[in-house]
Amino acid sequence: MDSTPLHLIATGCSTKMAIVTRKQKMSSSLERVPCPQLIADYHAGMGGVDPHDQLRYQSYSLQQCVAFKKYYQQLFLGFVDMTIVNRFIIHKLVMKKCGYMRRLHLELMSVSAATFEANLNAEDLVLVPLPVGKRRQHSCKVCFATADPNTKTFESSYYRPTCEDQCGG
Repeated sequence: MDSTPLHLIATGCSTKMAIVTRKQKMSSSLERVPCPQLIADYHAGMGGVDPHDQLRYQSYSLQQCVAFKKYYQQLFLGFVDMTIVNRFIIHKLVMKKCGYMRRLHLELMSVSAATFEANLNAEDLVLVPLPVGKRRQHSCKVCFATADPNTKTFESSYYRPTCEDQCGG
């Protein structure tokens, strides 16, 4: 067992205490330590790097192939990547990774427009515009400079050549 804290969330695991052997750092003697069964199962299954991470960070990682500026797009690709790897792990006994990826690509390429059923009801196709508040209108520089002081106008960096002729500026 490690000396660092470990937080695990699991469903359907045993709550019984198990005994694990731990090697002391200084004396190299083995010591029996009680711990929850979940921790014992975790350490029994871990033999170095997690197999999920090994498969994910090899040559077929979507998250490493494409770079986005928005963090949520990278996060979404990570989730897609994890689902593909998890599906492969579940079906690993059936075929090897190359065959699995080939089958997955063929399934994705066989999707056509006829696969999706379209709802051609005319009422569902109508988009109702959302109510939008009125935006503040900014005057051009000439109109702002020649406006009455009691008028509520807002200056902008916009300049219209026609205003110079109309306003006499």
